[in-house]
Order: sequence, then C-alpha cells, then structure tokens
Amino acid sequence: MQTEEIKLVNPKDWVKNYGNELYGFAFSKLSKQEVAEDLVQDTFLSALNAMDSFKGKSSERTWLYTILKNKIADYYRKASTRYETAAAHNAVYFVRENELAEIKADRIAMGSQCNQLFQQHSLQLQKGDVLYLFTDGYADQKGGTDRKKFYYPPFKQFLSEISSQSMIEQKKALYYTMLEWMKSETQTDDMTVIGIRI
Repeated sequence: MQTEEIKLVNPKDWVKNYGNELYGFAFSKLSKQEVAEDLVQDTFLSALNAMDSFKGKSSERTWLYTILKNKIADYYRKASTRYETAAAHNAVYFVRENELAEIKADRIAMGSQCNQLFQQHSLQLQKGDVLYLFTDGYADQKGGTDRKKFYYPPFKQFLSEISSQSMIEQKKALYYTMLEWMKSETQTDDMTVIGIRI
C-alpha cells in the first residue's frame, strides 16, 4: 500500500488558512495577545525556513501546530527563569561564572510618599547563577586595622569569589569574614545577605 506524500501549499496562504486558528490556540495557552501574535509569526518564519525538511508525513496544519507548540514550550521555559526586580537604595547583584553584575537601585526609600515609581528590571537567569539581595549593614560595618567601613567594592569582590561555593559554605564565609573584620567593634546596623542559587 502506497501512501501519498502531502505537499505544502503556498506559504503565502498560511496566514489566510491558519493564522486565526493558530493565534486562538496560542492565546488560549498564553493569555497574552502580543506574545501569542509574536509566536504565531515566529511559527510561520520557522516553517518557511524549514520547508525543505517537511516530509509530508502529517498535514500542513498539524506541522504548523507542532512548531507553534514548541514555540510556546520554549516561551514558558524562558519565562520560568526570568527574574523581575526593583531595588530601593541597595543594588541586586548576580554572579554568572564568577563574574558579578549589578542591577542598580533607585534612590527612593521604601514607603516614601513621593509619586516616583521604581524602575523594573528583568534578568534572564541560567542554571548556576547566584542572586544576592542585602541590606547596607555588611558593607557599612566598621572594622579592620583602620576602623573603616568594609565598603561595597570589597563586598562585591568577596561575593564573586565565594559564589561557586555551596550556599552553606558561603554563609559561613560571610559570617567568619565579618567577625574577623569587626574584631572588637560593635555591630552598627542589621546585616542581612540573602543568596539564591538558580
């Protein structure tokens, strides 16, 4: 028994034949109009680029749906590692492969009465990245031989150096480094450092 190979219709007809149907499917899965429209466009572009690999083992409609489903899955995979943040006075640090990057903070106090909005930042995180959120207490703590503040540049460098260690080891390193730094100085402020490994 011989099966007849299914041929592609002219790609110019894809939007007319399948556009609304694919958009409806994408929107039902995403509930975001712009994203659904973009993924349908991406589906048509990917199909156009892959026309030579279409074997005709399924219908053209099924083929386009398969591409779109993969696009939706990719979108959710990327979204699940997207980190949205805003920062007040203290930056957010993240380390990737021992390189530290900084998300600058807005100079707005939490709970202030001004009408200024915090700037939203978005990061695409990868497995192994480490995020650090902190109060100013660690960097502002006085100590050392000259009884000066620890300061942010050494704090950043220190986090970068210990970022590949386990979170428990990092906690110990932060604790014992500060004890050594303070010596006989009194703690001047709260010290909170939160590390999150992706």
